[in-house]
Amino acid sequence: MFLNILIMKHPDGNDFRPTTNHIRMKKICSILFAIFAPFFVLAQISGKVLDENGDPLPFASVYVRNTTNGTAANAEGDYRLPLDPGTYSIVFQYIGYKQKIEHIPVGNKPVQLTVRMEPASLEISEVVITTEDPAYRIMREVIAKRRYYKTKTREYSVDVYVKGFHKLLDAPKKIMGQDIGNMGGILDTNRTGVLYLSESVSKVYVQASPERKKEVMISSKVSGSENGFSLNRATLTDFNLYEERLEIDREILSPLADNAFNYYIFKLLGKFKDENGYDIYKIGMTPKRSADPAFSGNLYVVDEWWNLAGADLALTGAAIKQPVLDTLRIKQEFVPVEKPDTWCLLTQVTSLSSGCWDSNSTAFSTAFFPITTFARLFRRDCSTRKPSGSRTMPTNGIPRIGLPSDRCR
Repeated sequence: MFLNILIMKHPDGNDFRPTTNHIRMKKICSILFAIFAPFFVLAQISGKVLDENGDPLPFASVYVRNTTNGTAANAEGDYRLPLDPGTYSIVFQYIGYKQKIEHIPVGNKPVQLTVRMEPASLEISEVVITTEDPAYRIMREVIAKRRYYKTKTREYSVDVYVKGFHKLLDAPKKIMGQDIGNMGGILDTNRTGVLYLSESVSKVYVQASPERKKEVMISSKVSGSENGFSLNRATLTDFNLYEERLEIDREILSPLADNAFNYYIFKLLGKFKDENGYDIYKIGMTPKRSADPAFSGNLYVVDEWWNLAGADLALTGAAIKQPVLDTLRIKQEFVPVEKPDTWCLLTQVTSLSSGCWDSNSTAFSTAFFPITTFARLFRRDCSTRKPSGSRTMPTNGIPRIGLPSDRCR
């Protein structure tokens, strides 16, 4: 910090030079201004995202409408979104629920906003007795468009925030006769504790043909041991259902694969209209055989365009031949970025639960992707360009990301 020494004229004509106290006071004022200036510029909206019963909606998406400024709620539904003073339309989004938009004026003081979201109302079509469920007709259309959507966006860049943690539940007091105590202070009195915590912000560059992908890590913070589970890089959480197979220890067949009907049973659960006027089908799916390399769960499909609006999937340990693993869950939410049929991933939550030695553990990874970055296609190769600037990592467990403007144009 540079401190300018002022020389002023005293009324008697002599030079007046500031004393040590004057200099010290100026330095203190400068430090106080540097500390408190950001609070005069930025305020924040914070609160909880709840369902219709008042229960938290973990990892719900929260963003400013028509911008790339957003965040994701944490596991308890808490969110925090720093903003400049102004009036904003804040969008709250969660798969299977109606999108909620709140118009909020923001001044220089924090704003508390807790929202309740309502489930999307499913319309059940008239039952027509046929030899197969209507879901199969829809899935034929989806499968036929798989390659189209896989390569539709030829090139793009995206900033990604990823947070992951691994928590031990109901830890035994002894393993193989050996007292494990509190594992060096990790376990609390309920025998639970966080083994691993990671946060990262990175920039990912993707090219469809020839297929290339590059991730540049901007900032990363890791605590604990990552042995057995680490998803602090966006490229490690790339579960693209438009691929025919996904590699998860074992090749898992996508429900959009050409031969999906040999492995999946599909059922139409209903249809609803989203806030953008699209009709969305909700389709349930289960593996034909318990040990098949296949998912169970729900797909959300856009009528007429046959692309994915969301997915809520589960994969058992038996399916990937990992007996220690109980269930791996993947929840994805897509948003339209360009009409008529350009949709891109907004959030993805990956969780797994496992058990061994009479104990259980759970792990989560949540990734938040900017919204409009996807719509900006490259005009030149960005594979060697490094992003400028850095990100500030949150310290209270609530994801926050302010998206940069440095993009290939």
